[in-house]
Amino acid sequence: KIHSFGYYFQIKQGKIYKIYSPKEKQYVQEEIQQIISNTAYTLIKKQNKWAAIKNEDINKPIHFIYDSLAFFNPNTFLFYLPDTFGVIVENSITLKLHKNQTINFIGDFTKPYSKTNPEHFVIFHYEPVVPPTITTNVTTKKNNKPTKSPVKPKKDTLAKYPKIFDLSRTMYFPHNYENIQYLSKGYFMVEKTKKKGIVDKTGKIVVKLLYDDITKIDTTSFISIIKDKKIGYYYTKKNIIVEPKFDQPIKKIENYLQISINGKLGIITPDGKPIIPTIYDRFMPFSNENIIVQSGAYWKILSFTNKILKDTILDVQVFFQQKDEKILKIQTLYGVGLLSNTRKNLSFPVYSDIFLARQDTEFILLISEYISEKDMYDIFYTNKAMEKIYSFTMSAHDYKKIIYKK
Repeated sequence: KIHSFGYYFQIKQGKIYKIYSPKEKQYVQEEIQQIISNTAYTLIKKQNKWAAIKNEDINKPIHFIYDSLAFFNPNTFLFYLPDTFGVIVENSITLKLHKNQTINFIGDFTKPYSKTNPEHFVIFHYEPVVPPTITTNVTTKKNNKPTKSPVKPKKDTLAKYPKIFDLSRTMYFPHNYENIQYLSKGYFMVEKTKKKGIVDKTGKIVVKLLYDDITKIDTTSFISIIKDKKIGYYYTKKNIIVEPKFDQPIKKIENYLQISINGKLGIITPDGKPIIPTIYDRFMPFSNENIIVQSGAYWKILSFTNKILKDTILDVQVFFQQKDEKILKIQTLYGVGLLSNTRKNLSFPVYSDIFLARQDTEFILLISEYISEKDMYDIFYTNKAMEKIYSFTMSAHDYKKIIYKK
């Protein structure tokens, strides 16, 4: 296998490698178990030990000392020694820790740092090795006789705290937080004396450590902040903090947020401005323009500007879904109809009931319309585009038999 730095990798006896230099006309490395390389560095395994070397130096003597090596990005890799774990950046050890630890890797380390893969973080949680207590001879003023007295070792005051290392920018910032958790988009939850806040990937505090808990919302732009059992959020895109005052977890609906105050639901904009007041019992997301809300026994269809589009709905059910379209079956005082999130005026609520003719069919609906003066029902078969295919008339007596038997 020819590499850009001018050497050949030649496989011999299955998985054993040799590296041959055409310039020097000889093998420069032999009996190699494994080779991993990129345009800048090569990782080589020999006799179960690893080494990292620049490609242009591959013909020089190599010292195999590491238990394991792995690439994070083209110039950064992770190493293990018998009692040590660390990160090497451009051939120099940047961070070296004791092996007794837990490690969280954040980001896709198989790809180099770029705008499409911007996050390369490692969070280290480790316990330092505590040196033993030493006893020394100490002379006291009282009797001027030497006595053995224990001398406590100096404490590493920051060793017990977790560390953040940003591999993409080869930067490490020290701190004394007791706990660190990754949230999203380069933001971290940090904790000190049982209070939590948020820092960005440079270590800057963006939400002060005043809160009881910090959790992710199901979106990359919002982070929940909790205090005294009330919920607020941090809006990362605009660096806005909405203080905790809501009593249920915040949900994202389209481009807005669902909130709850005293058990009642409402809608606000991402920067905290109210749109739909907190007076409703239940929400049913419907489209990017409308939402269906319940208050007491009745439902309404509202726009996200709080305009009432349809009022006094008795019941709402999901009738069927196809691709991006959701069809709801709505019942009003005037009858039953269908409502689509993509089509307008699908069917007016004037029918006595609406059924799917068969659950496994793709195109047939059964729609019944009551005609009071004749005591008869008009039956319509339509496709899902609501185009009539076939119709007939049935007596109310026969119709009730069909409905009873389903």
